[in-house]
Amino acid sequence: MVHDGLDFDGVFCATGTVAMGVPRGLADSGVRVPGEVKLIGLDNVETSAYRAPSLSTIDPDDDARAQSAVGLLARRSRRRSRTRKGSSAASLRWPGNRAADEARWTAAE
Repeated sequence: MVHDGLDFDGVFCATGTVAMGVPRGLADSGVRVPGEVKLIGLDNVETSAYRAPSLSTIDPDDDARAQSAVGLLARRSRRRSRTRKGSSAASLRWPGNRAADEARWTAAE
């Protein structure tokens, strides 16, 4: 993106593992993270908090999604309803998990 001259100020990565490699690539191109470019990963990989710089991440709340899936399967197995929808919670986490800086939302599946 840097070499192609794209004007960007943030990178969203599909996984935290991918996000961990981005600062090095940007640094090799003379771009500072988080100074010039913000970076966020998806999946709340625990080791992302110990990187320099620490990485922000989206926590998809896998426990809530698993509970929702099991609940849906249980209802369907009892033949109560085949049309009910479940939901899961996800949260945006900044390094350090500061509660005041976190945004929470509920996404319907």
